[in-house]
Amino acid sequence: MTRIARTVAFSLLIAFVPVVAAQADEVVGSEIAVPTAVVIEEVVTAAPPAFVDLESTSVGAGLGFGWGTGTLSFEGQQYSFSVKEFGVGELGVASLTAEGGVENLTSASDLAGHYVAVGAGATLGKGASTVIMRNSKGVTLSLQADTTGAQLPFVSTKGVTIEMH
Repeated sequence: MTRIARTVAFSLLIAFVPVVAAQADEVVGSEIAVPTAVVIEEVVTAAPPAFVDLESTSVGAGLGFGWGTGTLSFEGQQYSFSVKEFGVGELGVASLTAEGGVENLTSASDLAGHYVAVGAGATLGKGASTVIMRNSKGVTLSLQADTTGAQLPFVSTKGVTIEMH
């Protein structure tokens, strides 16, 4: 290349570099629309499972009697109920605080009724027991109970009646 051709090429290069650089800045500085993925989620909310809390007191000397109150949590609502117990094989006095799940409940009124309860545990000061009860409508309560007092229930069988308020 001759000296004149090199000078012209160099001059053109110097003239066009700022224009190309300015255009590159415009492209880099501008926002470019990038398609994003669309995710559709269906949020399903379900009421928590049915659950009961109850407190009762029982007294026994071979035959046991008890009474108490409780709360059913079902489909986002709270329902009060009372408990009456009659048992065989109990000796002593104890207070019980229990909680647990409820199965086969289709409406809150199904909790009411007569239950047969079988449980095992002993209390001397503080104790714990597990009680499973079922009524004629097929509703089953599985309770974990903490007890205070002095009671030796051996393995007891109780009749329990729940009345809704």
